[in-house]
Amino acid sequence: MAGRDPSRRLELLREVVAKGEKLLILIYRNPDPDALGSALALRKLLRKTGENCTLAYTGEVGRPENAAMIKLLRIPVVAFEKSMLRKHSLLAVVDAQPGFFMDNPDLAEVHFSIVIDHHPRHKGFSADFEDIRPSFGSTSTIMTEYIRQSRLKMTTTMATALYYGLETDTASLQRVATDADIAAFRYLRSRVNMHIIRKVKQSHFPLRALDYFATAIVKKQTAGEVIFSHLGMVEVSDVCVQVADFFMGIYEMGWAIVSGITEGELVVVLRCDGYKKDAGKLASDVFGSVGSAGGHRTMARAEILLAELQTALPKVTNEAIEGYLISMIGKRLKPLRRLTGLTYLP
Repeated sequence: MAGRDPSRRLELLREVVAKGEKLLILIYRNPDPDALGSALALRKLLRKTGENCTLAYTGEVGRPENAAMIKLLRIPVVAFEKSMLRKHSLLAVVDAQPGFFMDNPDLAEVHFSIVIDHHPRHKGFSADFEDIRPSFGSTSTIMTEYIRQSRLKMTTTMATALYYGLETDTASLQRVATDADIAAFRYLRSRVNMHIIRKVKQSHFPLRALDYFATAIVKKQTAGEVIFSHLGMVEVSDVCVQVADFFMGIYEMGWAIVSGITEGELVVVLRCDGYKKDAGKLASDVFGSVGSAGGHRTMARAEILLAELQTALPKVTNEAIEGYLISMIGKRLKPLRRLTGLTYLP
């Protein structure tokens, strides 16, 4: 566990890195701006080059904004392959924790040397170096602190990547805003390439994504300030995130819950306005016993293997899943009990 003093944290981190030569920095599933900026910063912080450091994601690049960020900032990130584990002596993860990888047989049992994250701490793992700060709005905030402490030059590329990661995860400081987030935001803003930020933000989604929005709107159900929609099969889980964020822009809505099926999993994305609400707690309470679930006060998600649902549902159809979600979430979120859907009896 890293100490609280910034200089001591940096010292401990570099001690761990000194134990090995080649470093593999992993990003969980689909790389988002916070994970990308943090991974790039960790490589810079540890003075690693392309020859002895690899940035890899375990899913795929889903959202067009993320693809644009990778392209415009020339972030050297690639898809994870099992052979990488043999070629690297150190394994790090940013913006996630080892427990997130339990669904990946290649990574479920490996030892992570470095874990840096802002999500609530998962149990059941230990690392040579841990820096987990759930009060922070982004992992990019943590990495900005490290770069400043190290006295390394904050390049325009680095500042732009970290700034966009921080801005995205905190919704421009509207979702979560600690003093550390605000300080990092101010420090980075004067150093970013705003032209690149604008180009990335304009890359919202490809033309084919409109079909998912059409499905979400047609299948939406509302009760009070809650809007719910199950999309069925989706190409990537980020589609659910985009739809949920879109739904949160509706004036009357305080909750948006969007689900979809991809790669043998049911993904449930939860968003709320945070006023007397806690999306992370809701996700953990409802789905923590059947899958990976959690998040922050205003944003959370759950991932449940379809194999797990087969023990609870006679047939894993879209109608059955819809009823299952309405029933399960409705136990904690009363307005959902008024929605229609196949009755699910646990």
